[in-house]
Amino acid sequence: MKREGIITAISIFVIVSIVGGFLYFLLEDEIARIRFPARVDDVVITLEESEHFTQEELEAAAEYVLRHFKRVPGIELKRIWYDDDESLSHDVDLEIVKARAGKEIFRDNVCVFFAEFYVYSGKGTLFEEGYTYGEHGEWSIVLYREDESSDWEFCSWGHG
Repeated sequence: MKREGIITAISIFVIVSIVGGFLYFLLEDEIARIRFPARVDDVVITLEESEHFTQEELEAAAEYVLRHFKRVPGIELKRIWYDDDESLSHDVDLEIVKARAGKEIFRDNVCVFFAEFYVYSGKGTLFEEGYTYGEHGEWSIVLYREDESSDWEFCSWGHG
């Protein structure tokens, strides 16, 4: 009888440990966002005049980029910017955009922003703590839309 009680206790402990670990795995990103919220209040936004997008379109895209960064734990967003020359010369793989969108997207409906951000806590992210990304314009955020009347959608971000 005593042995059955020990086996039951061990079984309960194992089950609780597995369930707890699984729940932590599922909620890890949310926990990191709460413990290390993104700091985006003092960001500098620069939107150069564009021959391809209206000021309103660029402002909407910039707002989308800000919303995206608000979800990234442990970062302090320093600046985001759009520049026609940089954006248009950026090598965008339209096949990746098409795969993300699930349909054909033309280059004139793709907008590339650039960002600089500091990582104050690397917990819950793949970023290196204490490092500033994008100081030299190498961190890009690729957005797309179906057409001029559509909202911007996130495609990818990263070095290059």
